[in-house]
Amino acid sequence: MNDQPKRNPYRPGGDRVDSPKGSVKAKRPVGLIIAAGLETWTAVYTALTGPGALEDIREAFKGLGTELPPETRSLVGTPALWWTFAAVGVANLIWIVASPQPTAAEKRNMKWSVWIFGVVLGVFIGWSAYRLYSMIFKLGAVV
Repeated sequence: MNDQPKRNPYRPGGDRVDSPKGSVKAKRPVGLIIAAGLETWTAVYTALTGPGALEDIREAFKGLGTELPPETRSLVGTPALWWTFAAVGVANLIWIVASPQPTAAEKRNMKWSVWIFGVVLGVFIGWSAYRLYSMIFKLGAVV
């Protein structure tokens, strides 16, 4: 005879009843991997090229004898700050890639992480560009 115990046909599947909310396994988040990869590439590229560009800008303003405002001076004076963004981007990407089947709750946290990192990186890049180019435009208006 059959040695397997009889299963109750009226009992719903285990994922719907026995597991806590958010523990159902999802597919690999390919879209999140792509988004996190683009953000990480942007952060690492900026960290690699930013310090040299900031040094060139500092030398250009010094050669012109222009006094930089405190915000621009702090931006030009801390070129290694971009490596912080690169490190966070790499850590975020590793976390997403290392989870082949995240739960729904993990996937939601990954989405938030990608969004928050992207917004913060974009705002900081925009602020930096504004601080640098506003000085260049002011200098052009004077000359």
